[in-house]
Amino acid sequence: INRGKAVFFLCDLQTKFIPTLHRPQRVIYAAKRMLDASRLLAIPTVVTEQNPLKLGRTIEELNIDGLPVFDKTLFSMLTP
Repeated sequence: INRGKAVFFLCDLQTKFIPTLHRPQRVIYAAKRMLDASRLLAIPTVVTEQNPLKLGRTIEELNIDGLPVFDKTLFSMLTP
């Protein structure tokens, strides 16, 4: 990984989406590990939330405090 060119995108791990995931605890575990790695390696992290008023915020277990969070209404991370 080239830290100068890398960005970690955490996409829509919100309270209402978690029950719909296959093996959600594995997904959460992997997301935590990726967040830990991005912090350790000083890789910028971007968090998105799909319509958080209806679908809730990113799950608290991920501890995204201090990270930029972008609300969106399209099912894509490529939004304005």
